[in-house]
Amino acid sequence: METSHIKIKDLDVQDRPREKLMAHGARALSNAELLAIIIGSGTQNITAVELAQRMLGEYDNKLAQLGRATVPMLCKKIKGIGPAKAVGIIAALELGNRLQLETSTEMNRPITQASDAYPYFREKIAMQNHEEFWVMLLNNANRVIKMERIGQGGITGSIVDVRTVLRAAIEHSATAIIAAHNHPSDNPRQSADDERITRKLAEAARLMDIRFLDHLIITSKGYMSFAEEGLL
Repeated sequence: METSHIKIKDLDVQDRPREKLMAHGARALSNAELLAIIIGSGTQNITAVELAQRMLGEYDNKLAQLGRATVPMLCKKIKGIGPAKAVGIIAALELGNRLQLETSTEMNRPITQASDAYPYFREKIAMQNHEEFWVMLLNNANRVIKMERIGQGGITGSIVDVRTVLRAAIEHSATAIIAAHNHPSDNPRQSADDERITRKLAEAARLMDIRFLDHLIITSKGYMSFAEEGLL
């Protein structure tokens, strides 16, 4: 007996995500319904909405966790998701990240506290599956000159070269720097290595007459600031 895919158009009108969005706006839709629009169609046994619900369930119903998935991970983990659907999902989530950055950050305003710097670093590393170490280079007015990745992998002395950080600051005539790295575990608590590297950076910057303003630990849920915690 021949079977056919269950499609969005087979649902009752009030249950169709596209029609619901047009009638009530995107904010009226659940995460699963929004993902269903991107997915487009389900499988022989489930609708696109149900497929989206399964996908979210695999990632604890958290978009932050889903945003860290790769195309192979989605294809392997979710039956009914092929490369084309996976690419669409990842692209949509990345657009959401960039929109959040644009709407929450005035890119040319002075960086005066950790909450000002966090959106810049969040866009770069909050969703990474591995640790990366970045530095924000600032001018005399505390405006961003450049964001530069220093290293990736475990945050140890072999990855974070203090000389590389200071060389970047000198090359771009930066007078202040803010360092940051991510914790893919979403645990913002600092490690002994984090504390040691922070001390080394602060001491080296002081010798070069460069202001070391902060070191942030970035997660998808927020950040930890060494300056705010009185650890500088």
